[in-house]
Amino acid sequence: MLPRSLEAATARMMRPGSIAREVFGDEFVDHYGGTREHEVRLWNQAVTNWEGRGNVLYNRDFSDCPLVERYLELA
Repeated sequence: MLPRSLEAATARMMRPGSIAREVFGDEFVDHYGGTREHEVRLWNQAVTNWEGRGNVLYNRDFSDCPLVERYLELA
């Protein structure tokens, strides 16, 4: 199964014995993986406009809730 996030993909790539380490070598994987870890940290520190407005519906599945559907129609 493929990783579902950059964070998970980076962790898989950087683990000892990964195929990436076999193919590209430890030095490259450590450097490239470090840049991806930095990107994830920056992403996690960012506050988007959506989050800044205090919308609690962010990143949740309410697709079968009629009240949420009505709220989204009005937004």
